[in-house]
Amino acid sequence: MGGLILGALLMMAGVGLMFQHWATKRRQRAGEPLEEVASFQQRQFRRRMLASGLMILLGLFCAGGIYIDDAYFQLGYWSVAAAVVFCLLALAAADIWSTRDHFSRLNSQFVAQRAELEEEVARLKRLESNEHNGNVNHGDESR
Repeated sequence: MGGLILGALLMMAGVGLMFQHWATKRRQRAGEPLEEVASFQQRQFRRRMLASGLMILLGLFCAGGIYIDDAYFQLGYWSVAAAVVFCLLALAAADIWSTRDHFSRLNSQFVAQRAELEEEVARLKRLESNEHNGNVNHGDESR
């Protein structure tokens, strides 16, 4: 009985996550992100849909496992179920690593852009200060 309940919960969770992934993909598509971001989002969508599908498959294994009586068949059956769990965990780890890597790269780009903008603000403040003090330099003010 516990296997049926666990199986049903896993299957419902997998289906619910699939709907959530589709809804997220529709929202992301409406925003028309940059090519690099869109590529990351597409790969993330595929990973997460596959993981949700594996969760549904694992739910089927749990629900179906209570009907197996033969010991050898049961060993093979649960070995395949364990392989599904391993694949699910590997996908989760890949998703975590990929997401961390993607946002780390984005953060590095933003930090570099911020430094450039802060440098530009400082240059403009110096220029404005020089103009107020009467020290107008008519030459090229850039470095």
